[in-house]
Amino acid sequence: GVATANSIAAWRYGCRKVNVAFAGLGERTGNTSLEQMLLSYIRLYGDPGFDLTILPQMRALVEESLTGVALNAPVIGEVFTTQAGIHQAGLERQAEAPGGLIYLAYDPALVGSEGAERHLVGALSGSEGIVAILNEEAEKRGVEQRFTSMSRVVKEIYDRVQEAYDGRYDEASDRWVDYREGFFKPDEIWQIAAESLGLDKE
Repeated sequence: GVATANSIAAWRYGCRKVNVAFAGLGERTGNTSLEQMLLSYIRLYGDPGFDLTILPQMRALVEESLTGVALNAPVIGEVFTTQAGIHQAGLERQAEAPGGLIYLAYDPALVGSEGAERHLVGALSGSEGIVAILNEEAEKRGVEQRFTSMSRVVKEIYDRVQEAYDGRYDEASDRWVDYREGFFKPDEIWQIAAESLGLDKE
């Protein structure tokens, strides 16, 4: 619904209090979301000292004892992760951008999500996401080599990924079969690179 928008409008027109609940949970259609209103308050009026880094722990507690939180939930969902190539490129380049953050409304560290997985490799991914994952995996394994979008192995991985999602056409059944449905995990991406370059797969 528009609970957050309505509550922000109420603030702007003089209302001093808003009733909220974490993740908007509540009977019937739910309530105004606590975490969305906290971020809105900071954006509108400045940060009075809220510690939003506790939000991931609050989400974990709710999921453990009550109900799951939607992956696409604003603020507390998996909102810092993308498989889209153009977004992955933007995320990698925004650090050098004059204005700082481009594709993110706020720094993930503000809400305790600085370690959130930012890139998934899927059918819509481009080379930038593959490069980011490869370099993270190389660093974890103590491998000095670093990759760029021009690296031969990145092109090989990109082609393998696309082939996996394409599957193959089965003439007998007149349909596409054997196509991948889930995302590639970082260690799978590393395995492909290690095979190609003769590196340690572990």
